[in-house]
Amino acid sequence: MLHAEDLFFSYSVHCCGHQQGCVMDSPDCCGEDYIIRNLSVRIKKGAVTTLLGANGCGKSTLLKLFTKNLKPQSGKICLMGEDIQNISIKDFAKQVAVVSQKNSVPDDLTVERLVMYGRLPYSSFFRLGADKEGKKYVDRALELTDLTELRERPMGTLSGGQKQRAFIAMALAQNTEVLFLDEPTTFLDVRYQVEILQLIRCLNREQGMTIIMVLHDINQALSYSDEVIGMCGGKVAFQGNPEDVITRENIREIYGVELPVIRNEGRVFVPAVGDSKPKDAKNSVMERASVYTHREEKKENKEMFEKKTPKKARSKFMQGIFVILGIVCVVLATIGVVLPVLPTTPFLLLAALCFARSSERLEHWFKGTKLYKSHLETFARNEGMTWDAKLRILGTVTVIIAPAIFFMQRSYLVKGSKGALFGAITMGVVWVVHVIAFLFFIKTCSKERAAEIAALHEAKEHMGKEGDMHDVQ
Repeated sequence: MLHAEDLFFSYSVHCCGHQQGCVMDSPDCCGEDYIIRNLSVRIKKGAVTTLLGANGCGKSTLLKLFTKNLKPQSGKICLMGEDIQNISIKDFAKQVAVVSQKNSVPDDLTVERLVMYGRLPYSSFFRLGADKEGKKYVDRALELTDLTELRERPMGTLSGGQKQRAFIAMALAQNTEVLFLDEPTTFLDVRYQVEILQLIRCLNREQGMTIIMVLHDINQALSYSDEVIGMCGGKVAFQGNPEDVITRENIREIYGVELPVIRNEGRVFVPAVGDSKPKDAKNSVMERASVYTHREEKKENKEMFEKKTPKKARSKFMQGIFVILGIVCVVLATIGVVLPVLPTTPFLLLAALCFARSSERLEHWFKGTKLYKSHLETFARNEGMTWDAKLRILGTVTVIIAPAIFFMQRSYLVKGSKGALFGAITMGVVWVVHVIAFLFFIKTCSKERAAEIAALHEAKEHMGKEGDMHDVQ
């Protein structure tokens, strides 16, 4: 009735560049990203089939592939011999109904209105809502789920079990042969779990529906399933009659834990009491608790170290010194506009650095700016500047000085102003001094060297912090 062949599926973008939903020539080209990997399975018609497996093994993903909510990267799924990708959503909904794991509706929506949504695949643009035949199926669904007396009740007033029955009723109103349920007993107490599972069993036995569901409880799968499919790592680990395939070995394979399998008077039980350690020591609760405790201890030691060694505040005297130096640099930069012996831009940069150093908050902000990281970080460590930084600064200086020289020269030619000529010559000399200073006096370092210095500086700071932490411990 329903079967899948060579399924591959991943939620991620693959290394080969294929996106979700594409069909690839070689499914093995993308390593370990697949949630479903080379999976083939057949679902028996008229049976209750349960998917078992640990969290993350691909149960819900396989269910979404079966119900066209996801599209496999490779392989195909056939319903009644036809590839489901070739079946329209509307026609597919007339054959397959789905009850999801998490459902939400407005609290004021009535039970009957919700169930009527199950008739949407049979409606059209010219015929909205349920017709006479549709209402018959709605009444039938309410009757089968024992919700007839609650049909006018708002969904917000129902219990958890009643809400789940309402969603199952909506699926039954579709009048399909196949019903998928993703963890139908989740968030329900024992009473409602039994109630829902008995309803599912009744729908299979009395209505002949083929039911595929995901469960976590092994004993529930044993009691209410005709066939069990065990999944591990995106593949089918075993499939068959529950009493035959639920063994200690198979439980160990899909869950990674040893559980006793008790057979008594023809019935099988699996007590959820482990009698040995999990197969993977990394996943043990004790080890995770130990890692967490160690991490918290390191965090506490770091906080204690920071409290014991508070950062020394910069004295007001040093703040004043940096303010004075900043003012001096501004003055020298201003004089440099007139006197060619003083380069302007370096003094302005030094002035910015001095003013930043005069305040801890301002310094922290300034060192995080692009200006500092791009031009001053390596220069402040006496390692010079990169060519990129030099060219940017010279470009800025040229953009500022060139118009001034142009207008001064024009003033001299038009009005014969000797002051304008002197100013133009002075500005030209200032530009030349800048070029000479950057080419011959300020050391040049490569981008690789600048990156290496930054990495080395960060490593030293990190090692210093680790050393301090070690001293505290």
